[in-house]
This record gives sequence, C-alpha cells and structure tokens, in this order.
Amino acid sequence: MSIYTILYYSGGARVMKPMKIRSVYYTETEDAAIILELRLYNGLTLFFPVIGKELDPRFQDIVSRRFRGMPNMDEQCIYWENGARLNIREIWAALESGLRRGGILKAETADSWDKLSVRLDNGILITLPLALKRSDPLFSEIMELPLPETDGARVYWRNSASLSSNDILELLQQ
Repeated sequence: MSIYTILYYSGGARVMKPMKIRSVYYTETEDAAIILELRLYNGLTLFFPVIGKELDPRFQDIVSRRFRGMPNMDEQCIYWENGARLNIREIWAALESGLRRGGILKAETADSWDKLSVRLDNGILITLPLALKRSDPLFSEIMELPLPETDGARVYWRNSASLSSNDILELLQQ
C-alpha cells in the first residue's frame, strides 16, 4: 500500500507520489535521544526522533534502552522485534504538522551549498538536495549569500530565493 498526499494550492489540489523508505539507521545521542536516519528513494534524508511514543510500552523499552534491537524496515514501515512499529503515515503526519504550523526553527546549508538542512520544532531534521532547485536562477546565486533565514513558515535568502512549507513538502515527494 502506498501513501499519496494531496497538497492544496490556490489553483487546486495536486496528488503527489508516495514517500518510500530506502534505508534506516539508528543513532543514540549524548542526551539519550534515539534518532532514526531515514533515507528515502528520492535521495532525501530525514532524521526522525523517536519521541512522543512513550505511552506505547514497546517504545518505552526502546527509549529506555531495555530493548536494544536494531529496527527492520520495508518501504512503508520501520519495526522492531519487540513489536514496536513506526509507519510512513506517522512520519509524514509529523513532518506535515511541523511544516504547516510554521514550525521551521532553523535552516542551514551543507556540503558546499548542495544540501539544505531544515530543523522543525518537533525535532525532525530534513536534508534536501538543492540540486532539485538548480533550474531556478535565484537558487544558483545562493552560494554567494549568507546562510538562509526562516520566519517559521518558510526558508529564504536575501536574494528572494525561498522555499515555503508547501515547497518543502513537494520536494519530499519528488
């Protein structure tokens, strides 16, 4: 089963391609958080914190380190041997929620300006290859500009290059 997302624009609705997981990596940070690094088939990377699942006893075992098994995955779901599951719908809902409510906290470029990292207020970090916007002349100029800024709802540069929440959601679906 694939997930299709409908993005609404002033000109109508557009059905987007499904977001599929290519690989998953598991990281424990110094502050005891567990981060899933999700690499998608479209080349994008998401860093997804395993939080907000504390009420589910299976995720309590993972967060508290009582269960140390590595996650398994298919294109639509990440799952552990103890029965804990995180499906692409939950991941997408967290992404969309963070972007729609103006939850962009920080944006910075990396890898010689080839990638844009966008941190949301719910802990998700999205890494977008800027090559996806290479045809836009404003984005070809950003290498000479200071780091991007955010107003919570979009990422922008001084030359008027900008990515709105809808733009970021659309890039996630390419």
